[in-house]
Amino acid sequence: MGSIDRTHKPRGNVPRRWRIGSRFLIAALSSSLVMALSVVLGVPASGVGAPTLIVTAPVSAVVGQGLDVSVALTQDSAALVSASVTFTAQSAGHADVVAASTTDETGVAQASLVLPARGSWTIVASYLDAGNNPFLSDPFLVTAIGQSVSLGVSTAGVITSEVPFKATVQVLSATNKAPVVGVVVTLKRLATSTQPAADVGRATSDAQGRVTFTTSVWKAASLVASVGQSPTYESGVSATIRVIAHPAFAAVTYPLGAAQPKVRFSDAPQAQGVGANPLIASIPDSVWAQMQGLTWHKGCTARSSLRYITVNYIGFDGFRYRGSIILASWAAKPAANVFSRLYAIKYPIRSMFLVDRYGKAPNGYPGANDYASMASDNTTGFNCRYVVGKETRQVMSPHASGGAIDINTWENPYSSPKGWYPNSWWVPRTRKSPALLTWSSPAVKAFRAAGFSWGGSYVDYQHFDS
Repeated sequence: MGSIDRTHKPRGNVPRRWRIGSRFLIAALSSSLVMALSVVLGVPASGVGAPTLIVTAPVSAVVGQGLDVSVALTQDSAALVSASVTFTAQSAGHADVVAASTTDETGVAQASLVLPARGSWTIVASYLDAGNNPFLSDPFLVTAIGQSVSLGVSTAGVITSEVPFKATVQVLSATNKAPVVGVVVTLKRLATSTQPAADVGRATSDAQGRVTFTTSVWKAASLVASVGQSPTYESGVSATIRVIAHPAFAAVTYPLGAAQPKVRFSDAPQAQGVGANPLIASIPDSVWAQMQGLTWHKGCTARSSLRYITVNYIGFDGFRYRGSIILASWAAKPAANVFSRLYAIKYPIRSMFLVDRYGKAPNGYPGANDYASMASDNTTGFNCRYVVGKETRQVMSPHASGGAIDINTWENPYSSPKGWYPNSWWVPRTRKSPALLTWSSPAVKAFRAAGFSWGGSYVDYQHFDS
């Protein structure tokens, strides 16, 4: 038999290029197997980096308005295209705000988040890979500020002194002029020289963003509305609106060329209550202190025999005021009845200040300065002084007992031994003024009906004596 050759052929007989190709094929198959296993097991393949998400957005946003956010999604520096991304905004005490988007050809996804309330919000972008593995961006902090508001105050029609009227406050979004609903609006009256500041009211804006308040003013007032900070809106204040009231009564007009008084004080307080509303009281300590050395001094009528009367009157300008006068206790009630009647017939009084305001009588005589009070057309009562023009004779005035009243002294002069006071222009009783007194005047009749005598018979037109 022939012999069998069992010797292997040398490897060198296999072409070298086949051997190299086989090694690469095996390596490629191994890499594919590892990649496939990575997907099945849900972990990044060996040598494959985790996806990276970088959020970009403004650091502040306005409540209720869209906040534009974006995220760049990459893996191993390569953009991940057509990947689904979710944006989530979170803030303590509020529901999450969520928006979904898809990356474009550059690996960027964009969305708009509408934050519902003021405060700090954390925005995170998330991505699920093919194995549903979540990948998150670093938290991005955004501060949400409230929407700015615009407030306006308006009134309608003619406003009359002390008569209620309506003031409407309109609250709008400063951004889109939409009505701001459900915010608490406060309307205030600012302080003036005669009135303190005060809250007119507080209420919640309706579906039209409006609140209507009912209020009144005496002569004039400055009104301002405001809203406090809320979850959705920032605080806001309106421009100040100036409200001018018309007098409730007719103003006194003077004849052409009429002499005018030298009014020294114009700060009479506003009337209180309805009608004349006279109040009779003992003299307050503060008033008694002011009287010392002026309308009262040692030897005068005792404090206990005097009364302090406050009463409303209609001023020459048609507005209502609160006046004060001191009289004897026995004259107080009749005088209060008279002033109530004068108010009812709309008899005007220019001013009614205690005469102490005009200082001490001239030349060292006792009492307060009745000359200055008359020249200012002031209505007065008690004043422990001498009769005007008879000081050297030391004749005590009926005012020293507290039973006399001088009213509208400028339009109703007094004839003294030294001449007419405070002027002579108004001596003729034919002059035209609602304040001028004659025997037929309703005011004179009111005084006489209350038991006062009028000085018209001895040309003291301003004087009434009980």
